[in-house]
Amino acid sequence: MKKFGKFVFGLAAAAAAGAGAYYAYKKFVENADSDEEDDFEDDLDEFELDDEEAPKAPEYVSINNIQETAEKVAEKAEDLAEKAADAAEGAVEAVKDAFNE
Repeated sequence: MKKFGKFVFGLAAAAAAGAGAYYAYKKFVENADSDEEDDFEDDLDEFELDDEEAPKAPEYVSINNIQETAEKVAEKAEDLAEKAADAAEGAVEAVKDAFNE
């Protein structure tokens, strides 16, 4: 039992050391790499758009289409609610029949 305790403690210590090393790698080594990526942001200022590549105006959705869609969804929800109520009534009847037999 004493050896098993030492084994578990050693395993926990090794896991903690590995987690610490991984944390240090993520914090220090990858942050050093990410500093190099900031140099590319300066290149965006020099970029010019041609007339063909100019940003287009956004397309808007009319409110009428949204209202029609909302009405359709409401109708389908009502239909589904009715079907669910019918199914619940059928289940109640089946349970009543099962207990009456």
